[in-house]
Amino acid sequence: MLLKNGVLSPATMPRCISPWRSRYSLFRAAGAQIALLYVFCVIGLPRVYLGLHYPTDIVAGALLGVLAALTVHLRWLRGLIAGTAMRWMDANPAPFYISLVLLSFENFELFESLRAIAKLAVNFLQVLLGRTPY
Repeated sequence: MLLKNGVLSPATMPRCISPWRSRYSLFRAAGAQIALLYVFCVIGLPRVYLGLHYPTDIVAGALLGVLAALTVHLRWLRGLIAGTAMRWMDANPAPFYISLVLLSFENFELFESLRAIAKLAVNFLQVLLGRTPY
């Protein structure tokens, strides 16, 4: 009996939810496999083939992506790592997202000077070696 006094009993809930959950999980697993295959074939392999990255770069990036997705997906882990930020996001979404955009922009700008210094160093070495800098 699924209903007990007109209410779904906790003891019977797994029986009535599990068929839907298993089909839904199977669909999610198939969708995830297709997405991973697409990312591997369309993004990962060409970057290695063109010499833009080593295979270990692609694997490390994939692992970081999986860890980031896991952190965002698992509620208890998300609360453990970013509990304060999540509470702030739930309480005041507008200031949170504005701060996030500013922080992201600052992160980009932080490395812009390093890129400029590296480009200057490469040009300087090319001049020293007698080659024309690009």
